Formats: sequence, C-alpha cells, structure tokens
Amino acid sequence: MYRLFARINNLKPMAEMMCEYITNEGMGIVRKHQSKDELDTDGYINELLNMHEKYSELVNIHFKKNSLFLEAMKDVCQ
Repeated sequence: MYRLFARINNLKPMAEMMCEYITNEGMGIVRKHQSKDELDTDGYINELLNMHEKYSELVNIHFKKNSLFLEAMKDVCQ
C-alpha cells in the first residue's frame, strides 16, 4: 500500500489512518491497566515500549522514514 500511495504522492490519508490505529491500540493498553485494582507499572511501561518499538520499526523500515509517518508517530507518542 505504501509504495502504491507513494507513487501518486498521496500518503497523508494512510499516515492519518496509522496514527488513529496506533492511538486506539495505545488506549487499549491504558484501559486494560486502568481496570486493574493495582497498577502493574512494569507491565504497563513494557507494553507501551513494545508497542512503540513495533511501530517505530514499521515506520523506519517499511515506510522508509517518511516524514509524514515519523510525524504521526511523534504525535501519537506525545
């Protein structure tokens, strides 16, 4: 998909969808840990870091560090 949209110079919708998807996944982690009686900080932080690593790799390797996707990652992580 990335290569196809890159050819027609229309990556913004794809970057926005990625941003929304990652946000939803991150909020799922937050909700999961909020519902527990006691916060497992190590587990919470590890899950968020693993998610960040996973999508950073996606952006850096498969999306070739495209600035739209880098900016989307930055926005999501803030």
